[in-house]
Amino acid sequence: MAKTPMQVHFISIDFPTLRGFSGINELFINENYFSAKISEWKSNTRLLNSITKMDLITIALHECAHVRIRQQVDDINMSTPNMLQYSQIDKPKCDQEFGRLAEMALFKEQINWFQSKDTINVNYVEQFLTAIENGTELPILTENDGAIRRELSTGMGVDILNDRFIC
Repeated sequence: MAKTPMQVHFISIDFPTLRGFSGINELFINENYFSAKISEWKSNTRLLNSITKMDLITIALHECAHVRIRQQVDDINMSTPNMLQYSQIDKPKCDQEFGRLAEMALFKEQINWFQSKDTINVNYVEQFLTAIENGTELPILTENDGAIRRELSTGMGVDILNDRFIC
């Protein structure tokens, strides 16, 4: 499977906790997830825009990781936990789902950006977004930056343990 450009699709799914998912060379982002978060927002709109961007970036990273690893191994059905189980590399001490590992490589945790709105260091968020826009080095998120860890969500996909499927 050749590495090809990815398309991004915004879709509406009546499952508001589903942030997004990946297909073959494409990412799907659930508009209903963002609509629900935006309608609950009671703070300033500048911070809302920044938090929304952070969540979109995180979803894109997470789902892009799935697409790219499957392209790399030339197997659209590849399961990260199964691959790690059969490989000789050190296994992470967490759920071994590749999108989660990508998020953790960048932020050290999976971050719930919307839940972090009252605690997050706004300077970190602005520095991160500026670095993304300018293609410069990303700032490092520290424990002091006030990000709230996102709990594991219900799984839909081949990388999730069978007892957590919903379809």
